[in-house]
Amino acid sequence: QVGVSQTVTVGAGGAGGNTSGTAGAAGSTTSLGVLVISQPGQGGAGMTSGTTVEAAPGGAGGTVGTGGFTPVGNAGSYGLRLTGIAVAAGQGGASVVGGAAAAVVVESPGPDGDYYGAGGGGGLGGGSGRAGGAGKAGVVIVLEFG
Repeated sequence: QVGVSQTVTVGAGGAGGNTSGTAGAAGSTTSLGVLVISQPGQGGAGMTSGTTVEAAPGGAGGTVGTGGFTPVGNAGSYGLRLTGIAVAAGQGGASVVGGAAAAVVVESPGPDGDYYGAGGGGGLGGGSGRAGGAGKAGVVIVLEFG
């Protein structure tokens, strides 16, 4: 049994990259004491303004953690600009508790992850820079059977 002696820490999702094209930040670790530790994913990259071909990568999925069940979220997809005309912002990553955030087909920030542990999508900038999407926070689910 887990009992009340274990500290639960729910990590925040990683912030998306800014409008100058920086990579997204890593989120923080989610844990149940030392029994289960899940490693974070990352927010999607931002994209600068411009008219040339550019791709802003989605945030990387987390790495395998330790403990009973620590699934890894998927990476977000790229935001892609072919010319000054915006093509598509990246799609947020999926997780084991839900699908990916929808891609946006206009110049826009990357979409945030929709479900626990999902990565953010890459931003899409044309006339102005756009930020990447943030990753979604983690979750701790405890089932005890007596």
